[in-house]
Amino acid sequence: MDYIIRDFEREGLEKRKNLVKEIVKKMNDEFGTERIKLKMNDQYYNMADELKKHMDIVDLARDAYKAEGLEINEDPVRGGTDGSQLTYMGLPCPNIFAGEENMHGRYEYTVLESMYKTVDVMLKMAELNAERAK
Repeated sequence: MDYIIRDFEREGLEKRKNLVKEIVKKMNDEFGTERIKLKMNDQYYNMADELKKHMDIVDLARDAYKAEGLEINEDPVRGGTDGSQLTYMGLPCPNIFAGEENMHGRYEYTVLESMYKTVDVMLKMAELNAERAK
């Protein structure tokens, strides 16, 4: 069996992982043999913890949204595997809306005009970043 164990908080993730380890041990103890083998590896973590150390990039995104006249929505989202891994490798990657709606559902769709607006935000971020580097 394959499972993906997730939690928004690192402490919660560790608790969930420990629970799986305890269940495997309990079941093997009941069988009296190691019938269940556990192979566990971490795929990625919630990037929010790492982004807190790099709020300058988050503020840059916020400023770009404001400059483009967009409302900022900072609801936490699941997923973001690539961005999370890159963030933990030293390249902070806050999630930027790319036009998708009903994400990861059967009614997911993308609005072309929203994708264009995302490009405007990214260009504005580059412009603001260049200004701040002077």
